[in-house]
Amino acid sequence: MNGRWSNPVTAAESATGMWPELIRKAKEGGLDAIETCVFWNVHEPLYRQYDFSGKLDLVRFLKTIQDAGLYAILRIGPYVCAEWNYGGFPVWLHSIPNIRFRTNNTVYEHEMQTFTGKIVYLVKHSKLSASQAYGQGGVQYINWCANMAESMDISVPWIMCQQCNAPDPIINTCNSWYCDQFKPKNDKILKIWTGWFQDWGGPLPYRTAEDVASSIARFFQFSGTVQNYYMLEKALTYADVQNIDYTDLQQVTIFTYNNKSSCFIGNANESEDFTVTVLVNNITVPAWSVSILPGCKTEVYNSAKVNAQTSVMEKKKTEAEQEPYSLQWQWKGTQWACGGFTFEANVQLESGVSATVGLTNYGGNFDTVPVGVLGPVKLTATSSSGVTAKFLSTNQWK
Repeated sequence: MNGRWSNPVTAAESATGMWPELIRKAKEGGLDAIETCVFWNVHEPLYRQYDFSGKLDLVRFLKTIQDAGLYAILRIGPYVCAEWNYGGFPVWLHSIPNIRFRTNNTVYEHEMQTFTGKIVYLVKHSKLSASQAYGQGGVQYINWCANMAESMDISVPWIMCQQCNAPDPIINTCNSWYCDQFKPKNDKILKIWTGWFQDWGGPLPYRTAEDVASSIARFFQFSGTVQNYYMLEKALTYADVQNIDYTDLQQVTIFTYNNKSSCFIGNANESEDFTVTVLVNNITVPAWSVSILPGCKTEVYNSAKVNAQTSVMEKKKTEAEQEPYSLQWQWKGTQWACGGFTFEANVQLESGVSATVGLTNYGGNFDTVPVGVLGPVKLTATSSSGVTAKFLSTNQWK
């Protein structure tokens, strides 16, 4: 069994001069693949005006990876989520009449196929290949995505993230903290885990290194093939698998390939250790851990025995939080109105484009979630000809 590790490096988030050094360090650290996202909003900031210059030169970035002797995993999207503003969608997409995102909508599908085709064309004609990840959507939209992707004939697999009904031959994946019990849609495809992360605004999750190690090891014990813990990915090659169940919580898994074997011993019991005889050796596996034995003889790794520094941070109250609630705040230049307040001030405007807030990037119909100053917003200008008022709230996005 050969281990393969990958780490995301996004071209658009790094200066071009950093690329070779980042990739070199990744390779020296034992990685042999680089995952990178393609952000629609930076490559097509204005309708049909594309930008692949500078740090947006996707082909140059992929060739830099290739020159280092590494593989590339390309996340075309065009919805990539990725903690990126608007999930990677350009804002102008929102203003196209009759459009609905990520569902069976011909207007959206046309724009999606146009951009995806643009990226695939660049990659194919540079003698490279491409792979992709999608989110959830309606059944008809998912089927359309699969047919569109396969029609581009790129000769490598396409992936749908957390899409249990992904049509053949698209690969569906698990997306959670624990994926050892995840079963792909059929036993002829890879078992892939794309990982999980902190929810925005939710409680700060804390996982010990031992728990992370145990969950990953159990995933591979139960025939996991590719694991991407959102900044780390590992793959195992094919092997014959034999499972020996001692209890529902304790199992031995033997992988055999070319007459060579490796053993995983899993103990999901949270309080009791587990001792088992493997060949002629007695192996004790601590509670909530996994041991790995190359050749099924000697334990070389146990997830409960990893050496990791543990730091627990405590959030303390600020002085502002200690102020009494009875304080009467004074708003300068404003007066309170029903449901909010009115702000009046003299401003100097300059021509150009600006954005006041970040846009939502995840969830059902996330593109319709109101953000920023919801209005009504009225801009008043005074000149020699009188007073001109413009209500900005009724304007379409530009």
